[in-house]
Amino acid sequence: MVIGLANLGVVCSSFIYIDPPRFHVGHGTIMGWLSLTIVLSIFAMWDYNRINKQKEASCAKEGITSDLKDNFSDMGDDSPLFRYTI
Repeated sequence: MVIGLANLGVVCSSFIYIDPPRFHVGHGTIMGWLSLTIVLSIFAMWDYNRINKQKEASCAKEGITSDLKDNFSDMGDDSPLFRYTI
């Protein structure tokens, strides 16, 4: 998704930067996309932190430690020992 959004730069350079010399429309569009990216990144960090806390609480409740990671290796990100990072 990030690569797809980043490739919109080609579209911006070709079709949005149309009013020289100040390029208000182009710069405004890019600033809007950057703002959206910042907001979505902050939301993703908050959500991953929330999910990690839930997993840590369930591991503490059920007594699951990192010594048992081989038992959960086939579960992927559903494993209680999996942690999201950014």
